[in-house]
Amino acid sequence: MQSFGLNLASQETAKLLHNFFNWREEEEKGQPRAAAKLILARHFHTLLEDVADFFRERQRLYNFYASSLLFLYDYDLIGRLSEEEVLIGEEVANHVRLKLIDFAHVFPAAEGREDENFLYGVENLRDIFHQFLLTHDGEHSS
Repeated sequence: MQSFGLNLASQETAKLLHNFFNWREEEEKGQPRAAAKLILARHFHTLLEDVADFFRERQRLYNFYASSLLFLYDYDLIGRLSEEEVLIGEEVANHVRLKLIDFAHVFPAAEGREDENFLYGVENLRDIFHQFLLTHDGEHSS
């Protein structure tokens, strides 16, 4: 799976989320599973926004190098949900997590400055989710 990202051009980043959500356009249109995947994408977008806000506004103690964000969701759950449960979205939200991992290279921040490199990465990921949502969910805005 790592080689997938190495061969990806910047204009093809939408493929990342298609792969992550196992999105198959021809199978998904109008299906509860597609709606659930959009709900997942919205939740991840919101969680990335929360992480970006935290690093932009409050986290000034450390700089994170080579850390990772771990995106977790229960794929099997998506297939078991009814259309009504998907539309409500609460059950989907209960099974979405975003974790910061890999703290081997964390160092004190100079003079309480924001971690621009980490923030740059998080904001780019957020933008990838935003583009995915704009492409697949006409009602999403932010």
